[in-house]
Amino acid sequence: MDINLTHLYHGLFRDMSISENDCKYVLRRLASEGIKFATQELPKVSKAVINGLEIGYFDRSELTSFRFKRSTLELFHVLLSSIFDSKSGILLSSPDPESIRVIRQCCEYLYKLALPFTDEQIKKAEDSFLEVDKEVLEVAIKPETIAFANDLRKDFETHWRALSTPTADKILGSNRPRSTSGTFVGSDSMYFAYRESESRSGYPSDLGAYKGYFKQYPGIKSYSNFNPITVGSYSELLLVPKDSRGPRTICRENLHRVETQMAFFDYVTRVLTRESNGAINFLDQTVNRRIAEESSVTKRYATLDLKEASDRVSYITMKKIFENSPGMRFFLTGSRRASEVLVRGSFHQLNKLAGMGSGLTFPSMSLLISLAVCNIVSKHVDLPYDRIRSDVFIYGDDICIPCEWVPFAVEGLHKIGLRVNLNKSFFRGSFRESCGGDYVAGYNVVPVRMRLSNSNPNYIVSRGIVISNNANAFKQLYEHCKELMKYGLTNTSKYIMSVLNAFYKESFGQNMLPGPFDEKVDLPLNFHLGTRHLNPDESTVIRSIRPERIRDVYNRKIVTRKGTVLTIDPRRALGRFLANGVRTHVSEKHQGGACTVRSFMTASSMKRQLALRDSGGIEIESGSLTVPRNLTFVKKEVYHHDIIDFSGYSREDFHRKYTHNCALQNLALVLCALSNAHITVAKYHSQIASAKLLSGVAH
Repeated sequence: MDINLTHLYHGLFRDMSISENDCKYVLRRLASEGIKFATQELPKVSKAVINGLEIGYFDRSELTSFRFKRSTLELFHVLLSSIFDSKSGILLSSPDPESIRVIRQCCEYLYKLALPFTDEQIKKAEDSFLEVDKEVLEVAIKPETIAFANDLRKDFETHWRALSTPTADKILGSNRPRSTSGTFVGSDSMYFAYRESESRSGYPSDLGAYKGYFKQYPGIKSYSNFNPITVGSYSELLLVPKDSRGPRTICRENLHRVETQMAFFDYVTRVLTRESNGAINFLDQTVNRRIAEESSVTKRYATLDLKEASDRVSYITMKKIFENSPGMRFFLTGSRRASEVLVRGSFHQLNKLAGMGSGLTFPSMSLLISLAVCNIVSKHVDLPYDRIRSDVFIYGDDICIPCEWVPFAVEGLHKIGLRVNLNKSFFRGSFRESCGGDYVAGYNVVPVRMRLSNSNPNYIVSRGIVISNNANAFKQLYEHCKELMKYGLTNTSKYIMSVLNAFYKESFGQNMLPGPFDEKVDLPLNFHLGTRHLNPDESTVIRSIRPERIRDVYNRKIVTRKGTVLTIDPRRALGRFLANGVRTHVSEKHQGGACTVRSFMTASSMKRQLALRDSGGIEIESGSLTVPRNLTFVKKEVYHHDIIDFSGYSREDFHRKYTHNCALQNLALVLCALSNAHITVAKYHSQIASAKLLSGVAH
C-alpha cells in the first residue's frame, strides 16, 4: 500500500483550512526534500511555538531553513500572528488555542512515523545508552550522592514502612511470579503456547523454593528441570520506534527473570498508589492529564519531564535505599541478575538498575523521584512529609508538582542523577503537557499523529510512504482512519480509505462492503458510504481480520520454562501440569496469616479451559495455536440485515440521532419530575422542546 505525500498533505491542509500559499509552499518542499521535511523540519515550527508559550517570545534559533516575515515566519504567518506579535515576536496576552492546534496538527502529523532506523541513528542511540550508563556510575559514587541516598534511605524507612518492613515471605504470600507482555530473550512465535497454557499457581509458594529462580537449589526436586539461570545473567540492548529523531533503547531480559520481577512490580505499585493517596499511579493517566488541563488555566501545578529517566536510575543508589529493607533488597539483588548488557556483540557492565523492559524499573524510578523531590521540598517548605508526598503526582517520568516547588525539585532530582528536560517542562506560561495530554488555557491541542509502528512503513521517493500489504498494516491504517474521522479530518481519512479500498479490491476482487466497523471481528468496512442500497435478504462474503492460526502444532517449536526451544508435542512440554489426578497447592489469598487450600486443576479441566480460549492457547482437539500478534485475512459471510439501517440516515447518523433523542427524552423526564407535573403527551412534547433549547444553549 502506497501513500502519496502530496495527496496526504493536500487533504490535511484542506481539513485544517490552511491558506493556498502555505499549502503550495509545503507541497513544494515535500516534493523536493521528501519525507525528511515532514518528519524533521516541520516539527521544529511546532516546537518553536510551544517553547514560545513558555519563554514569552517566538524563538527562531532552530528555524534556519524557513523564510522569515518580520519577527515570525512567512509560513503560517496569519496563524502565528494570533499567537505572537508580528512586529516584536512577543507572546500575546491571550494566544489563540485553535491556531496553536492547527499549527501542531500540520507540523507534527508524521513526527512519530515509525520509519526504519538509519545506521547513523542506531549508532547514536547505542552510544548514548553507553554514555548515560557511564555517567550513572560516575554520579552514584560521588560522596554527595551517597550522602543524599542515605538521607533518602532514612525517609524511606520512616515514611514508607509498608514497603521497607515486609520480608520476602510476606510479599510472596500475596504476589506470585506471572507472565507479562513484551519481548524476551529466547522467545519466538510459539511463546504464546507456553504463556497461556502454563498455570501460574504451579510456582513454588515457599521462600526457600522461590530462591530456585535465581540459583541452583537442591531442595526443589519437583522443579529439577527448571533452572533459568542457565540462560545467562545478562540483558540485550533492543531498539524500538520512538519518533523521527531516532529509536528508543530498552533492555531485553530473559522471560523467567521478568516473570519473577512482576511479583515485585505488583506489590510495590499497589503500595505506592495506596500510601501516596493516588499521587503515584501506574494505571490511570487521566490523573496527570486532568492536573495539566486545570493548571493550564490556574497555573497552580507545573509539569516536568525527565531525560532518559529509566536509564538514569542507579543500581548502587537503589541498593543503598533498600539497605535495611529485607523484602525489597531480596528482589533487587535476586531478580535483577543482569549485571551486563550486550551491545553490538560486546558485553558492557550495567550500572543502571535495569533499563526499560524490566519489572524493577518503573516502580523503583517512581519511588526514587518521590523520595528525592519530597526530601528537598521538606527542607524548604513547612509542611508534613505526607502532605508533600500527596502533592507530588507521578506517572512514569511525567511529574506534576506545585509551581513554587520546581527549583527545589530540579535540585533534588539532579542530586540523585536524574535530569530534568527543561525543553519539555512547563511552569511559567499557559501550556501544560503530561501523559499525552497537551493543553493551552484549558483547550486540548493534542495533534493526531500517524505512527504505524506495526506496519513496517518505509519511504520511497517515487512511491511515497510504502506500507506492508498484510492484515496487521491494514487494520492499523484503518484504525488511524477512524481516529482522523473522530477529530474531523475527513479529507485525510477519505484519502487513506481510498488507498485501503484499492488494496482490498486488488487483493480480493471487490470493494470494501459499505457499513460500520464491526466491533466483534474488526471487520474492514467502509464507513463513508450508506447502506440503503443493499438488499437486506442477501449476504456478502468478504475478508475479515482475525489473529493468525497456526495449524498442526505437534512437532513444532515451543519455548519451555527454561527458555529452551523444543520441538516436541507442546502438551508434553507442559509437564506435570497436565498430569492426571488431583493435587493441592497454597492459595494466593491469605487471611489472618493462615493459608487456605484448594484443589489443583485436573488434566481434563485444563484441557477444557484451553479449548475454550479464543486466542493464545492450544486447542487440544485440532492441535492448532492462535498467535494474537499476527493478524491475517479470513473469509466471513456478512448478512445485510445485520448492518442495514432502514431509515433515511447512514448508520452513523442514525445512531448519533438515536443517542441524542434518548438524551433529550431523559432530560425531559428529569424536568417533569422537578416540576412535580403529570407527564401528559402535551407536557412531554413541551419538555422535549425545552430540552432541545437547553441543549442548543449548552452547545
